[in-house]
Amino acid sequence: MNPLVSVIIPVYNVVPYLDRCLHSVREQTYTDLQIILVDDGSTDGSSAWCDNYVRIDERAMVIHQANGGLSAARNAGLSKAKGEYAIFIDSDDHIGPQHVEHLIRCSLQTGKPLIVTGGTTMYTDQIIDSEGNEQQNDIQTQWYPLERALEATVSLDLPFRSHAWGKLYAKELFPELHFPKGKLYEDQFTLYKVIYQAGGVQYESANDYYYTIDRPGSIVNANPRGKLDFLQAITEEWRFIAQHVPTVAPFVERRYTLALIDTYDTFVRSHERQHIDELFRLVCTNRHNALLHQPDLDRRTRLHYLMTLLGQKGYHRFLLSRR
Repeated sequence: MNPLVSVIIPVYNVVPYLDRCLHSVREQTYTDLQIILVDDGSTDGSSAWCDNYVRIDERAMVIHQANGGLSAARNAGLSKAKGEYAIFIDSDDHIGPQHVEHLIRCSLQTGKPLIVTGGTTMYTDQIIDSEGNEQQNDIQTQWYPLERALEATVSLDLPFRSHAWGKLYAKELFPELHFPKGKLYEDQFTLYKVIYQAGGVQYESANDYYYTIDRPGSIVNANPRGKLDFLQAITEEWRFIAQHVPTVAPFVERRYTLALIDTYDTFVRSHERQHIDELFRLVCTNRHNALLHQPDLDRRTRLHYLMTLLGQKGYHRFLLSRR
C-alpha cells in the first residue's frame, strides 16, 4: 500500500489562481493524497471555490477559519493531517504532475525523512504542459549532510531554500513544523529546526514546484515589516546554530550582517521611524565584526558599514544621496 501524503493548501483571496493550483493537484500521478484546503477568512469567493472542490474530489476537505495569516493556516492544516508525509502548496502556485511522485519515490528509495526539490519561477498566465518536461526519468539526487543543508537556509548558492513548499516531510518531523503566527518569512523561523531534526536533506532535481512571482498584492522584500521579521528569524537561527552546530555559525552570522544593514537601509529609505534607533545601535555594534572578521563581505555591504562611522545623520545623508 502506498503511503498517504497530506497536501496542505492555505487559501486567502486567490480566486484567479485557485483553478490552476487545484487542477495541478488533481492531475498528480501519485493519487494517495489527503487534500486539506485551509480557507483563511477569504472575502473574494475563494471560500466557495474550496467548497466546490471538496464536492468533486473525495480526497479533499476544507477548513474555514477567521483570517490569521499564512502561519495559522499551515498550522491548522497540519493539525488535520493524517498522512505519513505532508507537503505544502501556496494557492497562487502550482505543481508539475509528477511532483508528489518524485518526492515520494526519493523518500522510499533513500529512507530519508526530508526530501526537497527546487522551485521554478512562473508568471500568472503560464500553464505547465503535463505532456512536456514533467515526464522526467533522469532525476538526480544528492544527500546534503546537516552542516551543508543548514548552509542552504542562508545561502543563494544551493538549489533549495528555506521555503515550506517544495519539500516532503515525514510524519516524524511534524512536531517541528510549527510556524510562528503573525510573522512574515515564517519559513525562515522554522525550516532550520526541521533540517536539524532530520539530520540533513535529500535533494531531488525535478524542480517541479512552480511559484508565481508577479501576483499583485504579494509580499515583497521592500516591506519594512518583512525585513524586520526576516532579521528576527536570522537572529534566532544564528543563536540556535551557534549552540547546536557551531561549525555553521559563521555562515549564519554573515547572513545576519547582510540582513541587518539591509533592514536598516530599508527603514531609512521608507522613512519609517519606529525601530530606527535600535536598528542603528545594532548596526554599530556589529560594525567591528563585519569589517574586520568577515573578509568575504561584498563591497557594497562593506561600504555601508564604513559609512556608519559618519554617525546616524551622516549615514542617512549618504543613503539618501544614492537613490
